[in-house]
Parts: sequence; C-alpha cells; structure tokens
Amino acid sequence: MYLRVIVLVGVLATSLLRPFVVLVLPALLVGFGASFLLYRRSTDSAAPAPPGNPIAVVPALTFVAFVAAAAVAARWAEGTFGEQGIAVLLLLMGSMDVDAAIVTAGGLEPGTVSPQLAALAITGTILANMAVKLGVTLAYGKGAARPAAQALGASMAALAASLLVGYWRY
Repeated sequence: MYLRVIVLVGVLATSLLRPFVVLVLPALLVGFGASFLLYRRSTDSAAPAPPGNPIAVVPALTFVAFVAAAAVAARWAEGTFGEQGIAVLLLLMGSMDVDAAIVTAGGLEPGTVSPQLAALAITGTILANMAVKLGVTLAYGKGAARPAAQALGASMAALAASLLVGYWRY
C-alpha cells in the first residue's frame, strides 16, 4: 500500500510528495523487510488463486461520490476552520478511503494548507486505514493470518513513530 500511495501522491498531489515520502519511507522499508521474511519462510502452493471481479461498477461509482463529497467538505472546512480543519477532514475521510483523501488534497488550491500538514494528515489516514485492515486480517484470517498481521503491525509501528516525529517537528 505504501508504494501505491506514494505514486498517487506524486501524480495527484505533487506539492506533498517530499514531506509525504519522508513520513512514509520508514514504514515502506519495514514493510518490505517483513514481506521478504514472510516470503522466505513460506511454503510453495500449487493451488491457483480464485478469480475476482475485474469490473466492479458499484465500488467505482461509490468512490466518485465519496471524492465529490470530500471536495465539497474540504471547501467548507477551509472556510469554516482554515488549514487545521482541512487537515482534520483529510484524516477523517482518509480513514475510510485513503485515495479520496489524496485526490482531495491534490485538488486544493496551492497555499490552502501547508504541504507538511497535508502530508501529516494523509499519513494519519493511512495509519487509521491500516488499523482497520489489521482488524479485518485478524478477524477473518484467524491463526493463519498471524504472520501477515505481525508484518502489518511492524510497518504500522514504524509509520506511527514517523508520524509522531513529523508532528513534533511541525
């Protein structure tokens, strides 16, 4: 996920890229390391993965509606609460959908919110979103998901530490 959101920020919210990468890079490296260890310890499987639905219209339309609502809410938060309101909105929206927070941040007028604060907010959204994913992993994967949950937890700890340091410096 970390690499994907770095690419999305680079494409959609370019002004946030540098402070965002500084915040997310430690978690990315921990995630790569944990994934490599899991890969090295895994056993071979000959069973093919079940196919999924490559064209899901309802989730796509839901995402469009969510992004539109986020854009309207961002303008309201800016007018009502200023820069801090936008940061809180990005955090809340992104905890449900990180991509929507990135699209919303990228659509803001330059100077509306500092790149450092927006990067902190989006990093917080990733941490909240990953906490939900960790819960789902543990709930549905049970004991078999423990190694993946440990790897996810390690990367989340690195992200939380990076977020705290970034917030302290802000």
